[in-house]
Amino acid sequence: MGMHKFPLSYSVKGKMPGTRKEESKRAFEIAHLHVREVSEIDTSIIGAVKLGDHTETIRFFEGKFWIKDAYTSEDGMNLRRIGNLSRQDALEEGASTFRDRFCHNSTAQFKSGEAIDESTLGFKSVTENGKTDSENGLKNLVQDNIIEIDGELYVQVPEPIYEIHASKEPEYPKAWVQVNFLKYEDTYHGRYSLYDYDFSFRFAFDKRDELDLMIEHLRNDHNMEPAFISDGEHYFGGEFTTINDDRKNLLNAGKVLVENKRYWEDWPVAQLTAWGNLRDAYRNATAVKKEETPEDTLDALAEALKAYDGLQGKDGVLCLSTHARAAVYKWETREIDLSQSLDLIEPNTQPSI
Repeated sequence: MGMHKFPLSYSVKGKMPGTRKEESKRAFEIAHLHVREVSEIDTSIIGAVKLGDHTETIRFFEGKFWIKDAYTSEDGMNLRRIGNLSRQDALEEGASTFRDRFCHNSTAQFKSGEAIDESTLGFKSVTENGKTDSENGLKNLVQDNIIEIDGELYVQVPEPIYEIHASKEPEYPKAWVQVNFLKYEDTYHGRYSLYDYDFSFRFAFDKRDELDLMIEHLRNDHNMEPAFISDGEHYFGGEFTTINDDRKNLLNAGKVLVENKRYWEDWPVAQLTAWGNLRDAYRNATAVKKEETPEDTLDALAEALKAYDGLQGKDGVLCLSTHARAAVYKWETREIDLSQSLDLIEPNTQPSI
């Protein structure tokens, strides 16, 4: 083993018979490249990703996360190049790490071992051929992101995380839960309607208890029944990143309300007062970079947001959106960093063990 076939797609530019005009077309060949072989013993299984009735294990090797690529997985799961999961029967083409790299209409040729080069494209003369650059790019991609374990290919993925993102519409509250990867940005399930207001809540893969607490909060306090698009299970091992989106979500929640001044000339005094207090709290919280925002200013912002709940407004009783409530909840229930707290205690006042 060690040698595997990969689709190689590149651009060819030239002139077709009977014309002086140059055209660009896509060529397709099959590259045979060596993949680094890794012993199964050298890797550790740190968890699994579940999509419907299908499960794929997540391996940890050389400080990176790896999952079986759809290129060699035939039993139901594909892995998109950007890191999200999809059903193989729902998205037959274009879902694998390498199948994304060539035109969908070349799938049949790849499976049959055929090639579409400059001669079969029908050029009478070729002025540019991007094959060399594409070959080098493909070699680097394989070298950096693919390993072979017992004849099967595994592709490197960013760190797995749990993510919740919710519907914006207050009359139709709904939340989706899924396993994504740390750098992955979803553009579907509700996020598209939030514009630049990111109300997602992300949890490290080994912090399932925090995810379950948030689900319970949405279910019991906001009448939302989260739907699982995909799920996961952490076993042990791996190096996970501490995810801190609490500041970002709280600031976004404040921004939405501060920018909403529709018909404010008709607002009652109580609503105007609450809005003014929120505006001031938001300005204080955004006076510096988000990561440098003092916690007391964010505490004040959370209190200013909560003042909206139950307030009599122009059109009736005001209620915070699901996103704002969840942002406040996540901020107020954040874990206390005991190491930082203990550093602030004078040596002679530290508790004895």
